[in-house]
Amino acid sequence: MPNAIAPFGLKPVRDGASAPYNDGTDAFALLASDNSIVAIGDPVVISGTADSDGTPSATLATAGGGNRITGVVVGFVPNPSIVSNGYRVAGNAVNALVEHHPDALYEVQANGAVAATDVGANANLIAGNRTGYNTSGWQLDTASMTTTATLQVRIVGLARRPDNDFGTNAVLLVRINQTTETGAAGSTGV
Repeated sequence: MPNAIAPFGLKPVRDGASAPYNDGTDAFALLASDNSIVAIGDPVVISGTADSDGTPSATLATAGGGNRITGVVVGFVPNPSIVSNGYRVAGNAVNALVEHHPDALYEVQANGAVAATDVGANANLIAGNRTGYNTSGWQLDTASMTTTATLQVRIVGLARRPDNDFGTNAVLLVRINQTTETGAAGSTGV
């Protein structure tokens, strides 16, 4: 059975030590001066400032090699615009709950074909339109898969679920390779 085409962005599932995901998030401010639309599953990057309460601010990450990622939005602090829209509307000041541990592992759907021999490679992410009420459209860009250290994520394996196989639109397990949360700027894939 072919894999369904159903992008959902990045979804944290466990840490690098195989412990289950425990919702370890921190708030990051999405400032009113930022005009990006942000949904659950979108990668974000710290923006080098803070809101008036001292909460560090972030903005939507940029897809492509060399563009670092701080973490992934897993929810929002309750806000009327989030309740009515399901995502952060451009220009609205809200706090996003972000998983940003450098060892976190995420599931993400590939936008093309992936084989078992691609496990261990690095790849970039590619932005996409929201696919539902509050769901990210980001995917792994299969055209970028190689060993280059400046690519955004490392493919750790195939997400183990009964409706998922290697091939087109596989759901993969990845780790952020170009993270802002460590001094290292990424490592070479295999």
